[in-house]
Amino acid sequence: MLADRVAAMKYGAMAFEDGLTHVVRKSAEFDTLASREISESVAARRALQNLYELSGGENPDIAAAAEEALNRETSEDDTHPSPNDRFRFTRRITTQTEPLISGMVWDLFTNREALTLEMTSMIQGEIGRG
Repeated sequence: MLADRVAAMKYGAMAFEDGLTHVVRKSAEFDTLASREISESVAARRALQNLYELSGGENPDIAAAAEEALNRETSEDDTHPSPNDRFRFTRRITTQTEPLISGMVWDLFTNREALTLEMTSMIQGEIGRG
């Protein structure tokens, strides 16, 4: 909650909400596409494609999973409040004036391709052991 509060104070509740919504949607996209790729690669007995470069286009399963994650209630087992609760908490925070930051997080990595291939290779290794 402290990180949420600081982000909302520095960049505003709407920027925080936009950022967390983006993360939830990308997580739903990754989970759906990676699961499909893993199943297909196991069935075809082939190596995984780079899981971080998969494209799903307009996929209703991804949209539904993201909406479910965004709108769910916080449970007793959660380590963080649900996104809706986090949005509700941060909307009450007074904002400092900070310039908007542009760009993508991937821009912070010097070699995105090597990193994603390494991560995919690690998952491939786990599949081979299963």
